[in-house]
Amino acid sequence: MPLLQWEDLQKGPTRSSQESEGDIRLILTTSRRPATKSRKLCMELQCVIPSSVYVLRGKKSIRELISLSVEKGADRILIVTSYKYEPRFLVVYSEWDYLGKISGTFILRRELNIPKMAPVEGDVPFLLRSSQNDAGTIARLFGVQLCDNVCADHTFMTYTNGFIDFYRLDVSDQYVGPRIQVEAVHEGHH
Repeated sequence: MPLLQWEDLQKGPTRSSQESEGDIRLILTTSRRPATKSRKLCMELQCVIPSSVYVLRGKKSIRELISLSVEKGADRILIVTSYKYEPRFLVVYSEWDYLGKISGTFILRRELNIPKMAPVEGDVPFLLRSSQNDAGTIARLFGVQLCDNVCADHTFMTYTNGFIDFYRLDVSDQYVGPRIQVEAVHEGHH
């Protein structure tokens, strides 16, 4: 999926004709004054999370982002927020509900010497493989199912030893970045 501008989303998506408008499940964006690395992190997440799209934030308020997510049928909005020129938090909303946030250190694909890749094609399953205590919260934040051992699907994420890694078996049998070193997971109030 290409990077969409606000104007493109108002007119309709610029994605290929094979994809329907209803297949966006996650909108990725940044805080209003993002670090450059935060924008790059959103672009990299778009390449490993199926049915996600990166939207430039600009001056859009949370209200406008939520309206956009409802209009496009997205389940979640993931906002990468910056602190001192570095991405520090992934803040997640589902419509007006604050679901929670993950604080951590984010390592980009280029920092891991992993080549660029195209976004995931189509609406493929996306799972979390983990047995860590707060894995259920991370699965709820990303809107994915949790599996214990083997995830048969070619696109999944793992959470082990404090790291979230993303896998695309159509590209490599190793993790493909970005890498998140989780410091804390905070679940929103229900």
